Amino acid sequence: MLNLIVANWKMNGSLEGIKEFFEKLYLRDYAEVVVLPPAVYIRDCVSAIGNRALAVGIQNIWTEDAGAYTGEISAKMARDIGAYWALVGHSERRQLQKESDDLVKQKLECSLKAGMNVIVCVGETLEERLSGQAESVVSKQLKKVLAIDLTKTQNEVVIAYEPIWAIGSGESATLEEVQEMHAFIRNVLLVVLGTLGANVRILYGGSVTAENSANLIKQDHVNGLLVGGASLKADSFSSILNALD
Repeated sequence: MLNLIVANWKMNGSLEGIKEFFEKLYLRDYAEVVVLPPAVYIRDCVSAIGNRALAVGIQNIWTEDAGAYTGEISAKMARDIGAYWALVGHSERRQLQKESDDLVKQKLECSLKAGMNVIVCVGETLEERLSGQAESVVSKQLKKVLAIDLTKTQNEVVIAYEPIWAIGSGESATLEEVQEMHAFIRNVLLVVLGTLGANVRILYGGSVTAENSANLIKQDHVNGLLVGGASLKADSFSSILNALD
């Protein structure tokens, strides 16, 4: 399956920076690329991309199409302005906004209903890993969020494994840790989704850089990368794409 490389800009960016980013970004044809800017810049990114072969997504959505939800954005609205992908369950939202697995499931369902592809994030804290709970935590997250009928949707669901203890730390999980967890996730997907689980792409996210990306993508069941800080500059993100050849 084609590798999926996702740039999560988090709460970073500017109008001037967007123009420069896409002017300098060097794409390769052996990976699918998605950029997740802050929501206020989605339309600007869509315009800046033009006919280039990459897509734009949104970092978070709400669980309803419309209503009295001050400050929220629906998947339907995001889709209306050119976002084809939605990110749900990112560890920062789980921790800072206290998002539950039930809420993440609702966001997944709403996004699929709006015709979007969805990246579902799962992962454990350092305390959970050190206490031997990493697999049970990730399994619980997957089983809860994916308790829906995916045979009724034509849109893609992608899993992004984020070892929370590695995000923003500059220290990625070891290749052995990555391969073990991705193999475990694949097995859970097969149990939960049956044969559909074999075709779900699993991304790794957690201090991905140009230096470690090539080795990460070579691991079994690693079908792409969720890139944070290294995706903010066109040169570093291009280096990651180039390293995947």
